[in-house]
Amino acid sequence: MVDRFNYIAWTAGRMGGKPSFASLCKECGKCEKACPQHLPIPELLRDVAGSFERWWFKPAALALEQFFAIDTWGLRRKARKSERLTRKGHDSTRRAEG
Repeated sequence: MVDRFNYIAWTAGRMGGKPSFASLCKECGKCEKACPQHLPIPELLRDVAGSFERWWFKPAALALEQFFAIDTWGLRRKARKSERLTRKGHDSTRRAEG
């Protein structure tokens, strides 16, 4: 279960970068030609998509993305509020001194 959660988090782009699901492979063969180990990359990606990207995968990835967006928004909001309060405290200290 943890492996699937990590797969969703990483490939949905939440850990940095753009979405990179195995099922996004176009099977053009460019990666296979460039691979120094001559791995059958499109075939391997199909296997990964079959194992990790079940019917619930894309809704779960979307839900995770929305959760992180809300969580990030909340953290930014708290940081802005804290910054405003710090500035107000700093301004009131200056007024009291002056």
